[in-house]
Amino acid sequence: MKRGIAMAAAMLGMLAGGGAYGGERPHPAPPAGAAAGGWGMQGDYGSLFDTKSVGTYKGEIVRVVTFAPKGMAPGEAIVLKTDKGELAVHLGPTWFLTHQDLKFGPKDRIEVKGSKVSFEGKDAIIATEVKKGDQTLTLRSDKGFPLWIAAQRSDAC
Repeated sequence: MKRGIAMAAAMLGMLAGGGAYGGERPHPAPPAGAAAGGWGMQGDYGSLFDTKSVGTYKGEIVRVVTFAPKGMAPGEAIVLKTDKGELAVHLGPTWFLTHQDLKFGPKDRIEVKGSKVSFEGKDAIIATEVKKGDQTLTLRSDKGFPLWIAAQRSDAC
């Protein structure tokens, strides 16, 4: 009995901010409806990620925009000015990103790692991580698995 109480107290401590996410805020639940608001690995959008097309891109943020692939919850993207022109960088669902400590804005210089895809007839990057200065926001595993899904699964344990 005492051991069960101690384990529960330890888990509550992790959920209060001292857990495995290194001080990141607790991960929010997706909006009501489809799991992850359509931002999982299944479906047309999730299946675009290709490990063979992963690369690293550097540049300056032109603007941050909200977009919503058909049938999905709104998401955030960055328009990145690189030495080869502008490129859309898809970060993830708005409901997840609004709870992250690392924020992005125009004129920020960043480095993005992600899968280059064709989205609505244009090149885009589905980001796995974004570096700004000495901070890194990890969004997906190297295989493209969204961390907001992993956070939901760990919260359910």
